[in-house]
Amino acid sequence: MQWESSSFDAAGIEGDASLVVPQVEWTWFSADDRVLATRGHRVGLTLSGAVEGAGSTTSFAAARLRTTLIRPLTRRARWIVRGDAGWIGTDDILALPPTRRFVAGGAQSVRGFAFESIGPGDDADALVGGSTLLVGSVEADYEVIPQWRVAAFADVGDAMDAFSAFDAELGVGLGIRWASPLGLIRFDFASPLSDPDDSFRLHFVFGPDL
Repeated sequence: MQWESSSFDAAGIEGDASLVVPQVEWTWFSADDRVLATRGHRVGLTLSGAVEGAGSTTSFAAARLRTTLIRPLTRRARWIVRGDAGWIGTDDILALPPTRRFVAGGAQSVRGFAFESIGPGDDADALVGGSTLLVGSVEADYEVIPQWRVAAFADVGDAMDAFSAFDAELGVGLGIRWASPLGLIRFDFASPLSDPDDSFRLHFVFGPDL
């Protein structure tokens, strides 16, 4: 059970929200190595919602499904597939705090784009956030020397007002992986193919793939 109270001003839209949110999460996880898995998976489903009048200023129902699958390609190579899908059902998405709306982009989403820069905007193209989310990724890496790998990847995704409005943003790039004594460290150099006016970005992530 979560309680949230916030005042926000995003894309010129001001508001106050108070939410009492029951939430349930289910996770299915397996890995042959906690730091650098060559075979494993993680599936996570989160369901949440609120009812106007029951301690909340608005009603909504939400679901989010995140998946990661890792499998070996050869003795020294592996491939990773990721997916992230979300849905919010509400009469007024703008009544929800921006932190509850869906956006995409960044090191854990569509690489090559700035963090949380993809999603529905207002007439001035200021990011508002949407009620649906679809993101997918395919990656392959190869062990060059022990504890060090090189990777190539492609990410695609969008946050929108409805699944029918999906307009894919595509990012591709190369990366370096180091299984350090403190955990897995990832450096990614990514380019946003669907936005040729933007330059490449460097992303840094510390933590396991799963």
